[in-house]
Amino acid sequence: MHNNEVGDKNMENTKLKSKILACIIIACISSSALLLAPGIVDAGDPQLIAFRNFVSHGSLSVTGIASIECKPDQMAIILRITAQDPTSVEKAADQVAVMINKLLDSLQKLGISEDDIETTGYRINQKFRSEYDENGNFVRSVFDGYEVVNTIKITLEDFDKAGNIIDATAEVGGLVDSINFELSSEKRNELKIQVMAKAAEDARIKAEAVVDALNEGLGNVTSVNLNDYYYQPYRYWDRAEFEYSGLTSDKIIPPTAILPSDLTISANVYVVFDIV
Repeated sequence: MHNNEVGDKNMENTKLKSKILACIIIACISSSALLLAPGIVDAGDPQLIAFRNFVSHGSLSVTGIASIECKPDQMAIILRITAQDPTSVEKAADQVAVMINKLLDSLQKLGISEDDIETTGYRINQKFRSEYDENGNFVRSVFDGYEVVNTIKITLEDFDKAGNIIDATAEVGGLVDSINFELSSEKRNELKIQVMAKAAEDARIKAEAVVDALNEGLGNVTSVNLNDYYYQPYRYWDRAEFEYSGLTSDKIIPPTAILPSDLTISANVYVVFDIV
């Protein structure tokens, strides 16, 4: 093939490539124009239509609130076993150990599992007594021995056993510090999901009512913030409340007939919607 023929052939290929590239560029420009031009409608692409027609008129902030009343499914009884000795920590600790063993034997007979019993505190205190002169004026504090305190938590699902546990604690010389109605972790998580969903639903209902009254439309959610999730066990009985009133421990006896009280789980959600 002559050099002139080769040159002509290369020139034709170059022109063909240029035409193809020009067509591609035109096609891209046309597609962009279709997407951006407000007057052009592509009936075959609903998402494209929604994108072009979406115009935000601002935003609406709403707080959704919800609460659920429920029955407790477990009870927590806090017991305190104490002993004192005027000179020896070891003797006081030994007394506490004897009382604990007697109590555990009684709890086992009541069908309380070891898995439902836990020690929540153990401490040693120095005890002091106050001395006064003949006129009633304070003179000094005098060392009065050692006190050992062992705190135990018992978790129950069978509320009918609570009275027997209180009696068994009193028999060994222990004290009942508090009685709480609670939710198990499984029940708490189940209700948490429900109350958060109800709070979110409440937020949407409020938002729809507002935009309908304004002849506007409710758009997408732009942000969500779980402001608060609240659950607190119900304190059925608390020894401290009686001690503050001046009663002595031997006169503070919790009731053995215990009826469960309802608990409340609540949540509120802060949601921001587009207005369209």
